[in-house]
Amino acid sequence: ALAASAAATTPREQQAALYPSARVCGSCHVAIYEEWSTSQHAYASISPMFHKFEQALNGLASGTVGAFCVRCHASVGTELGEPRDIQIYDRSPVSREGVTCITCHRVNTNYMKVNGARSILPGDITGPVFGPVRPPENPSQYAAIVEERGIEQEVHGQPIGRDQLSSSEFCMSCHQVAVYPGIKLEVVWDQFKGSPA
Repeated sequence: ALAASAAATTPREQQAALYPSARVCGSCHVAIYEEWSTSQHAYASISPMFHKFEQALNGLASGTVGAFCVRCHASVGTELGEPRDIQIYDRSPVSREGVTCITCHRVNTNYMKVNGARSILPGDITGPVFGPVRPPENPSQYAAIVEERGIEQEVHGQPIGRDQLSSSEFCMSCHQVAVYPGIKLEVVWDQFKGSPA
């Protein structure tokens, strides 16, 4: 899996190699990858429902919506400069992964109040990852399987502490969408805050 990024040959493949696929992450983080791979996040950029809604919204707004929707649904594609209306099969494979591992774990700045306008820090699989550094309740469930996979190098080193991933406000930037002051398109975060959860 690590050799995949080294094998990139075209400029587009070289650029995409700086945004590791969830499959690369999943070769070590098996349980997390399996959980993600059946989630709505994994299908965010290829959902036919999303594409029909996004096309209709852009049509009604004479194209002025631009990449507003895809910057959450295909964040890596946005980082790669892929046009918002590019065909799914023309997107880079990691862009087709939708909300993938690096969508959250390569964000090194706080963007808690802007609609999905985050930057993903580029870098190959050995690059830094950000997240809570507190040990999980069940470490074996989340630990990377390095010895068993025969990986001889340290992949990420110690994760860089970024407590924002433990905060619902981090999720809010994509799951609380205001299209105009006072007009909300999505209110998932409001619903969460008002729920018993």
